[in-house]
Amino acid sequence: MRQLFESYLANRALIRRLKSDKCYATDTVTGSSDEAPYTSHAITISGVDGVKLRANRAKIERLEADCAYVEAAVAMAPNSLVRVILELRYLDGLRWPEVAARLTDDRIDLSEAAAKQKAYRYLATLEEQEKARKAKKGKPA
Repeated sequence: MRQLFESYLANRALIRRLKSDKCYATDTVTGSSDEAPYTSHAITISGVDGVKLRANRAKIERLEADCAYVEAAVAMAPNSLVRVILELRYLDGLRWPEVAARLTDDRIDLSEAAAKQKAYRYLATLEEQEKARKAKKGKPA
């Protein structure tokens, strides 16, 4: 579960890269004209690589589902402090010291360790819920 959250920003970047990949393929072959003189010369062939295009679409679909799960899990965090911690760390990509610094002001004094603990507890809760859901799904009705 934590790995899914940690890879959120990398997955977003990969989605952008895959969407911009036009999947063009080119190759050069040797051939000759249909008419005399039949001299051999290079011919460049280009087009869309359908196999790569389908593979990219499948990857994008999977990565977008993973990202949507992370975004929904952050939105459903039990309280606003945990939600902000998760947003700063996983969606915005801040390091733990930066998260703690952003959340420390006159009203809140949050250490790096406390921020991590709140985030990791929530992720552990999500993991337990996922295990329970899978166990329930596996049982006969």
